[in-house]
Amino acid sequence: MPKKAATQGSKKRRERRDWLLAGLMRFADGGEQNLRVERIAEDLGVTKGSYYYYFKNRDEFVEQMLEVALEITTQVFIDRASAEATARERLASLLLSVFQEQRGKDFDFYIRQFARK
Repeated sequence: MPKKAATQGSKKRRERRDWLLAGLMRFADGGEQNLRVERIAEDLGVTKGSYYYYFKNRDEFVEQMLEVALEITTQVFIDRASAEATARERLASLLLSVFQEQRGKDFDFYIRQFARK
């Protein structure tokens, strides 16, 4: 039996992680004030109803979004350091990744601003 396409009318159904990743992109492009459900839904090509299916409130969304950011960043650092041959090179790679790398857009700036609140 063929699998049904995950759509709602002409809109695609998105998963929780899709919302979180789209939120990270919005956050990196304008901070917390850029996390508007309507805009993220528009980015994903869905209605905002699925947001409320996955998240009880904004605080839960932001907390889960930041957990995903930490997970992704940690994995990137591990992957880069693991590619090095010696312990010294792995440590140097890790330190460079943490202290010198410019991640996309202004994510670090907005994270620090958010943390001050």
